[in-house]
Amino acid sequence: MDKDTIQIIIVEDDKTLQEMYQDTIDEFNRENSEYKIITFPLVNDNDIPQILYNNHIDAIIIDLDWGTGSQQNEGNRLVKKIYEDCRVPIFIVSGNLHLLDEDYDESPIFKKYQRDKVDVYELLLEIAKLYKTGYTNVLGNYSKIDKMLSRVFWDHMSSVITEWENQEKNFQTQRMLRFAVTRINEMLTINTDDNHDDYDALEFYIRPAIKEAPFTGDIITYDEKKYIVITAACDMEQNNSDFVVLCQINCSIIDDLKERIKNNSNTATNEFGKYVNNAKARYHLLPPCQLFSGGLIDFQLINSVSKEEFKDGASVIASINPVFNKDIQARFSHYYGRQGQPQLNKDNIINWIKAN
Repeated sequence: MDKDTIQIIIVEDDKTLQEMYQDTIDEFNRENSEYKIITFPLVNDNDIPQILYNNHIDAIIIDLDWGTGSQQNEGNRLVKKIYEDCRVPIFIVSGNLHLLDEDYDESPIFKKYQRDKVDVYELLLEIAKLYKTGYTNVLGNYSKIDKMLSRVFWDHMSSVITEWENQEKNFQTQRMLRFAVTRINEMLTINTDDNHDDYDALEFYIRPAIKEAPFTGDIITYDEKKYIVITAACDMEQNNSDFVVLCQINCSIIDDLKERIKNNSNTATNEFGKYVNNAKARYHLLPPCQLFSGGLIDFQLINSVSKEEFKDGASVIASINPVFNKDIQARFSHYYGRQGQPQLNKDNIINWIKAN
């Protein structure tokens, strides 16, 4: 079976450490049945832009002492450049972590290791685990997102490019980006078989939220309870509403179902499926996942809060993807717009059918 190739750059100018890295990579390649790692020779960091441009890089390991000496801090400058301009996971391995100018938040794609405490083989396994998620193939440099942008550039933007000439400079970039993103979103509605694709629960939420101030479709905490902001977006945008309408989120029902599902309850699984399909008019499911523990928007539990109190007391947990928020707004409107009709006598109708 052919192994997948993981391509990394190692920024290290100490000859002994270079050999140590290569020996460990050779060991990894012998023992790992799924992946093989290849590295790129690096004379100086001026080569990195050319390497990144011509290759798909899955990770970069950087020594902060890289260059003409620790006083030059070349590694620190390189970290900042990669972090700002590239989409490549960064792993800092250095004996002088204090040289790092900025306090970068650590995450699975940005980690710092003290040299005398790091196990390089374990680090390579960590890079392989990250590669397995598909993260760098989808969003990294020279990846799927770049190919999609190329399609927008050549197939969509090119036919209307002259229309942007008269756009106001202050809004031109924003609107052009929205134009491109809507085309990419449309590409992503279908899978590789040209069929419409299902959404994963992670796609339901935007966390952290993009907007700082709470807005329509945001999940918030207010007065120690969880709500969704249900006020119409146009009123929120234009500041036309003196009050903000909130729907309370019931978390206990979903928490109970999750616990029962963990205990292999078929009844709970079937009941949860009804909530996934939003079969109960009163509720709308907020699916559980890593970004949010889940809950049910309860259209019967409504709170109207003055915008001054709301501004001071609301804290945003996450935003709901606009694709899903439209459905929530529509179902909320439909729930309170139901007209109903007098109950018909079913037995009389059936008797009439039988008699005629």
